[in-house]
Amino acid sequence: MSKKLSNPTLTSRKIHKESRRPHVENYEEFLDKLYDDIDYIIGQFSKTKNIYYQAMVKDNSKNGENLINADICDRLDMGGWDAIHDPNVNGHCDIVVTLPNTNYQWLGEGKIRKDKKYHYKGLKQLLHRYSTGQDEQTAGGLLIYITKSNITQKKITEEWESDIQIFDAQQLEIEDIDAEEIPISKATSFMSCPKTSFAFYTSHQHPLSGLEYSVRHRTIDFRHQPKDQPEKSKK
Repeated sequence: MSKKLSNPTLTSRKIHKESRRPHVENYEEFLDKLYDDIDYIIGQFSKTKNIYYQAMVKDNSKNGENLINADICDRLDMGGWDAIHDPNVNGHCDIVVTLPNTNYQWLGEGKIRKDKKYHYKGLKQLLHRYSTGQDEQTAGGLLIYITKSNITQKKITEEWESDIQIFDAQQLEIEDIDAEEIPISKATSFMSCPKTSFAFYTSHQHPLSGLEYSVRHRTIDFRHQPKDQPEKSKK
C-alpha cells in the first residue's frame, strides 16, 4: 500500500511558499533582498543564455521581452515573493512585486535593447504611468535585455547612464505644457550600484506624490555568439 504524505509543509502549496517568503523589517530591506534575488536570477540566465538567445532572437523575437519578464516573475514567485507579470497597475506593468500584509511594492519594466528612446520610454512609463509614488512604493527598475551589439555590457551600461541625462535635457527643452499638466520628472542624481558593475541608480522627484523615487537600471546580456568552430563528427 502506498504511503501518503502527511507533513502539511509538504502537502500544502500555500504553507510551502510561506516557508520561503522573505522576512523583512522595512521597505529598505524589502528592496535589498529583492535586488539580491533578481541578480541571482540574472546570474542563472548567464549560464543558459545560449538557449535564451535562440528563443529571443531567432524563434520568438517579437515576444522576447515577455518571455524574460514572465520568467523573472515565475522565479521570484518560487522564491516566496508575490510577483506578477503584466497586471493592471495604472496600466499593464511588466513586473509587479509585493509581499502580503505590507504596503511594499516594486515595479519593473523590461526592454530589449533597441533604440535608446525605447529605453527612455520605459523609464517614463515607470515614473509617469505605473508608479504611485506613495510611501513604501517609491522604487522601481528598468531592465535592459541585450541581444545584439558589438560593444561590451559595461560600455552599454555606462552609455545608458549618459543617455538619460541627454534625453532629460531634450525633454525639458522642448516641453510645452499648460499650467495644469504634470511636468517631466528628470533624474536628480545618479549613484553606482555596490552589488554589480552592470547597474546604477537614478533618483527622481515623483511627479505626483513629490516623494523621492528610486530607479535601478540593470543591463542583462543574452548574447551568445561563439567564434569557435564546432568539431566535425568522426565517422
